[in-house]
Amino acid sequence: LWTTTIRFNLSNAQASANHIFNIGITTAYNNGRPSVTVNGHTLAAKAASNQPKTRNLTVGTYRGNNTTFSWNIPASYLNEGNNTIPITPISGNSDLSKFLSASYAYDCVELLN
Repeated sequence: LWTTTIRFNLSNAQASANHIFNIGITTAYNNGRPSVTVNGHTLAAKAASNQPKTRNLTVGTYRGNNTTFSWNIPASYLNEGNNTIPITPISGNSDLSKFLSASYAYDCVELLN
């Protein structure tokens, strides 16, 4: 499993507001999708997106059916100063082999308020 970790700082005013966190993916394999944790609070898992049923990423294709996953982040999950958001892949399916794990390709990560 690989993890992408985003570290960022917020002012008091920014940390006092609710935010929306979006991840845009271009394709996924084996029902792969992002799992998001904000400062130790795991956000609800999203359903898998509709994607081609091929080994797209392992053969160099990164375009499938663009999908955006979106989560609401309550202000109580945020800190003034340092914040951390680890993003890991989840699937719900068994890996097809040690080299064919669930995955996705993303091209957008944004925090809105």
